[in-house]
Amino acid sequence: MSQSPLFSVSNERLSTIVVGLEPNERDTVLAVCGSGDQAFALSEYAPRVVAVDINPEQIRLAKQRAEYLKVENYGDFLKTNEENISRYATERTGKPYFTIERLERIRSRIEGIHFRVGNITELADTNYTKVYLSNCFHYQDPNQDQDTRDNFFTNLEKLNLLTNALSQGVLVYHCSRFAASSLDLLISYGDYDTEKISLILDRNRTVLAEREEVDDNLYPWYPRVYVVGHNTVKTPTQRSLTQSRGGWSLGRLLKALHRSPK
Repeated sequence: MSQSPLFSVSNERLSTIVVGLEPNERDTVLAVCGSGDQAFALSEYAPRVVAVDINPEQIRLAKQRAEYLKVENYGDFLKTNEENISRYATERTGKPYFTIERLERIRSRIEGIHFRVGNITELADTNYTKVYLSNCFHYQDPNQDQDTRDNFFTNLEKLNLLTNALSQGVLVYHCSRFAASSLDLLISYGDYDTEKISLILDRNRTVLAEREEVDDNLYPWYPRVYVVGHNTVKTPTQRSLTQSRGGWSLGRLLKALHRSPK
């Protein structure tokens, strides 16, 4: 059964993502696709962006929008299928993110955006310098059967797969609707249990992203920016992260439950 696009517009603030990841001319970015808004925003600064989505219809939509950009059809590029939702709804500043000047710059770099159908956690490699994950470790596809949705330990395996494929120093952006991020919990559990997960919170970049997000925003996302560390010994930053918001104790509890006799 074919799926229709779930998102024709980003529900995240694009400027927050750009501030958090700070893409530049040296970057190759791996990004969750969705509507394509985030990938287009990142491509203004990074010469190569690979946008990935498990829903082929999201990729089809993003590719079509890229074609609109190529021929300067900005009206159709900005059009959204979601009733009562503006392309700029999540910017919350009264000003559009995709100005004509910005669209011209993105259009001039459009050949650097590539689209792939697949699971982003399985497509990471050492070529990427920055990764945008949206809220992929929290989001559940409403079209997916409840029994086949990812559980905590499946997500833990996927996070291990992702981080082990990336090079040291890569920045990873993830967001959540909750202050205690689901990715924080995965990191704290994985770090305590296996020491395979090697994401360290970049507090400076996270603070900058948080400040950008909460400006005049009544319903903010909670952005987190991490650095891939590839070390097997906990650093003070990792220890403070896993001990914050009850993550360490909850990780121990989940570990005990997972290993308890059936």
